[in-house]
Amino acid sequence: MNVFLARQPIFDRQGEVVAYELLYRGGAVENAGQRGARATAQVLLNTFGTFGIERVTGGKRAFVNLTRSLLVSEYATLLPAAQVVIEVLEDVEPDEAVVGACRSLVHQGYTLALDDFVFQPRFVPLLEVVQIVKVDLNQIPAPELATQIALLAPYRCQLLAEKVETQAEHQTTLDLGFDLFQGYYFARPSLLQQRREPTASLAVMRSMRHVLTATQLDEMGAAIGADLALSYRLLRLINSAAFGLIQEVSSVRQALALLGLVAVKKWLALILLTEVGSDKPVELLRLALTRGRMMELLAQNEGKPRAAQAFTIGLFSTLDAFLDQPMAEAIAPLGFPEENVEAILHHRGPLGRLLAILLAYERADWPAVAAEACSLSLSEEALTSAYVAAVEWSETTFGAWE
Repeated sequence: MNVFLARQPIFDRQGEVVAYELLYRGGAVENAGQRGARATAQVLLNTFGTFGIERVTGGKRAFVNLTRSLLVSEYATLLPAAQVVIEVLEDVEPDEAVVGACRSLVHQGYTLALDDFVFQPRFVPLLEVVQIVKVDLNQIPAPELATQIALLAPYRCQLLAEKVETQAEHQTTLDLGFDLFQGYYFARPSLLQQRREPTASLAVMRSMRHVLTATQLDEMGAAIGADLALSYRLLRLINSAAFGLIQEVSSVRQALALLGLVAVKKWLALILLTEVGSDKPVELLRLALTRGRMMELLAQNEGKPRAAQAFTIGLFSTLDAFLDQPMAEAIAPLGFPEENVEAILHHRGPLGRLLAILLAYERADWPAVAAEACSLSLSEEALTSAYVAAVEWSETTFGAWE
């Protein structure tokens, strides 16, 4: 396999995910910043062949970087036009061959985007062809964004803001008229906003603590049975496609007997987390699910209880964003064991180091991923397989709420 492959969401103005950019690196022996033809061809081969595009993007479009050589050789025509957006990299010179290849692709029904764009007159021929222009907020100072937008206005392209990492940046780009937004701003707590009324969240947090600290099936059954809504959500989830059970589970007692205390605690924690974040973007829940499942998969060789603990750590690594609180405050009411607290807050201990790898993987910080993976004797294949499986699982599980 020899490839790292991750995805980053792209949102519209309504906050809905419309696509994912594929982030990749072609192997530890290659330059971490390399985005050449070989690495591109490899990631495309894996995405559309080995992994399957549906598994990686959940049915949404994939933004894929293509180098000059792949553009002019018409390699892109091997990709399904309805499923991809082809990104022309910022270092591709807009010569006659490149512009001609882009015109041909658009004529064949492909959507094209200019990556990391800063306006220069020589790019005008491409601006007359492409449909999307990506503007990296790290490359253009905020006071200059309006000028860039004015220069792009005559070409009627959709504007996509990249590296949107805070709610303030998201609001600024919304106000400036950007159409699409890329980044993990949705996964960061909005600490400067007025805190929401805490009563409902505190009630859910109390239930969450009871779930996480229960030690007996009878104790857990009594707690679930006293909450009709919670019982309904649990049974609905267990009977969803995420479990693939042959027989229908019709009672909480049956669910506990079938799955056991460890598994039920995991699923109840997931349900309660969705209640805490009911007003948050749905992509945050997808992210929490993916983190939890990837952690669980990487820890499975240590036994079911350890894997469930890893799932919980991954799941609750997003709790600060759900509650708009610093992480230390967010997890304090949960009664976590010290190992979990150290893992989430400081990435200490074996599970904390797994979380650190996961977060680096999510950012496509491939040098950090490779270094940590080597220290923990994790292969690139194991990491990428776990990530893709976690993404696929999160999409399936998320369907139980839709």
